[in-house]
Amino acid sequence: MPVEKISGSILLISGEEDVTCNFSKIAIDRLDKSKSAHYYKHLIYPGAGHSIVIQNVYINQGNKKVTAFASKRKIAFYNKGIESVNK
Repeated sequence: MPVEKISGSILLISGEEDVTCNFSKIAIDRLDKSKSAHYYKHLIYPGAGHSIVIQNVYINQGNKKVTAFASKRKIAFYNKGIESVNK
């Protein structure tokens, strides 16, 4: 599905050292060009690698401590969203 056709908010999370980070940047560029009406954001963590989205797993990319910190921030972000829904 083209990113421009997503009908909802989008959160992209990347470690700067992740070789796939550029794909997320391209998606954001496409959303910018299409003037998406939905909220979207791309969080890029300098020094973090690919395993930023996988809890307690480290893939040989980026700084291990930075990647772990970014992973904890991601979980805090999701928890905050869950709390707001459950109010």
